Amino acid sequence: MRTNFFQERAGGEPHDYVSMKFDPQAIPDLPPRPACPATPPARGRGRSPP
Repeated sequence: MRTNFFQERAGGEPHDYVSMKFDPQAIPDLPPRPACPATPPARGRGRSPP
């Protein structure tokens, strides 16, 4: 598991949220991950407008 619990904002204060990332292979009975994403990424994501 990874977390942002110990990270601080630029001002040294803690975040208003906690993020966690689990290793799916370490969780028993979890179904396998699909071969392709369920939804395609948004078009134009990450690009600035013309």
